[in-house]
Amino acid sequence: MSTRPNPDEFEILENGIRHKPTGYTATCHAGSRLFAQEDDGRLGEKLPDGKDYGPHEVREMARQLWAEHVART
Repeated sequence: MSTRPNPDEFEILENGIRHKPTGYTATCHAGSRLFAQEDDGRLGEKLPDGKDYGPHEVREMARQLWAEHVART
């Protein structure tokens, strides 16, 4: 069973978002809600702490959090 991501595990960057536990990052063009580039990092791998984040869940939460960030700024 995969570990569900938590919003607190994400970091908003200047031009994107990062999931801290896996290193997954998505970058965007300024003001865009769409990801221009994604780097999976260790997404989908079992991490040393035993957590195993599902790629779909992490990507979906990243999109949601990024869209909320763009709407606020």
